[in-house]
Amino acid sequence: MDKTELNHKKIWEQSENAVNIDIWVAICTYLIVARVKREINSNLSIYQIVQILEISVFDKTLLNEILTEYQANQNDKKNWNYLTTKNSRISNNAKT
Repeated sequence: MDKTELNHKKIWEQSENAVNIDIWVAICTYLIVARVKREINSNLSIYQIVQILEISVFDKTLLNEILTEYQANQNDKKNWNYLTTKNSRISNNAKT
């Protein structure tokens, strides 16, 4: 085995310890987010909460406020989509 192969092995393969650390970090992150979700009684999925946390990682706003604001924005979008589809159906019926 030459020096080049050793460098590639270090880059592409992780040690068993590194893999174990990655798994434990993922499990701990999931459990923390699941607990936050339960504590604030959020309707968002754990995946959505993680996505929001990734975006607002350096934001100094309280987590509860960020998630509440996101839910309100999602509700507004759903209401807007409902109203626009309902209005388009009404206008299509009026044309015929």
